[in-house]
Amino acid sequence: MGAARMYHDLLAQYKGNLPQALAAYNWGAGNMASGAAMPMETQGYIRSIMGSMGGSQMASTTNSAETHIGQVVVNTRATDAGGIARDIRDRLRENHLAMQSNQGLGS
Repeated sequence: MGAARMYHDLLAQYKGNLPQALAAYNWGAGNMASGAAMPMETQGYIRSIMGSMGGSQMASTTNSAETHIGQVVVNTRATDAGGIARDIRDRLRENHLAMQSNQGLGS
């Protein structure tokens, strides 16, 4: 939930610019503001995330994208960064509630 909230805030801060929001998430917003050269690790992170999103969209016939966050799969039809962030947040919230429910059944 925290990661989704942070992505949402970073997307708002960077006016929907997904690569900048991803860089700020991976490298830190303070580092982004410093003007220092972005490390290769962060550049690779951006390429990896953007590639998985773009590849999923291109392979899809339903105009939806599939993104994996750990064990959670997020399917979205959103075409803007804010919509994608909302879908990620909502799916993570659903997953969190399901985990809480399952833990309650086991006790």
